[in-house]
Amino acid sequence: MAIISTNFTDDGFDIYDTNGADDFVVPKGHTWKLREVDVTGIYTGADGPAASENILVYRNQNGFPGPLLAHCDEVVGIDNQSGSLAIKLPKSCKIALQGGGRRYWISVVANMSFECCGTWTWETRSTENSKPAAWENPNGGFGTPCTTWGVMTDCIGDYGEGPDFMFALKGKDVTP
Repeated sequence: MAIISTNFTDDGFDIYDTNGADDFVVPKGHTWKLREVDVTGIYTGADGPAASENILVYRNQNGFPGPLLAHCDEVVGIDNQSGSLAIKLPKSCKIALQGGGRRYWISVVANMSFECCGTWTWETRSTENSKPAAWENPNGGFGTPCTTWGVMTDCIGDYGEGPDFMFALKGKDVTP
């Protein structure tokens, strides 16, 4: 199953903008420099593609995404034509994450026009690694209780999704 994580570029669709996020931990004694984010997703309502993707990294706050730490906007990933994306971060987007067992949250949001291309949905997986994935619909267009970050499965109901998103982080360990 897959959950929408899309920033609509069409006029009048902003109420349906959504963000998905999942957590990860940088181990003690390590510092990571992110260079690529790979996600498994699919297009719904049409065949895509997304115009670009936003990559956002948040600090952890009480088990949910907290303050925004870094973001790379309008990055164009390599699309397998079905919605799975390999998103190489440009050199201008520097994301270095310190270890010490710190928890961070990664969010991938597709920028796209609903009228031509549909929506991008992020595939979920049935096993939970650490905290359950988070989701929000800030402008409330879907009528869920999650206009701010909430547990994904609580936000959208139990349709067999989750509890986590499928993603892989690639980069370099720059531990001194």
